[in-house]
Amino acid sequence: MESQNQMILKHLKKGLPITHAQAANKYSIWRLASRINELRQQGHNIVTTMIGSGRKRYAQYTLSGGGTG
Repeated sequence: MESQNQMILKHLKKGLPITHAQAANKYSIWRLASRINELRQQGHNIVTTMIGSGRKRYAQYTLSGGGTG
C-alpha cells in the first residue's frame, strides 16, 4: 500500500498541481500541508502558489524541476 507521501509525489511527478480539496477527494489526505512539508524535508522542490483572493484563498502545490523529484 502506498503511503500518503508516495501518492502525493506520484501525482506531482505527473506534472499535475494539487490542492487540499483534491488531496482530500482523490486520496483521502486531510493534512496535505504536513505531507508537503515532509516531502520538502526529503529534498523535493515543491512550490506553493496561493490561488484566489480575500477569504477564498488556498494553496496549490507543484513540483519544480530543481529538486529530487
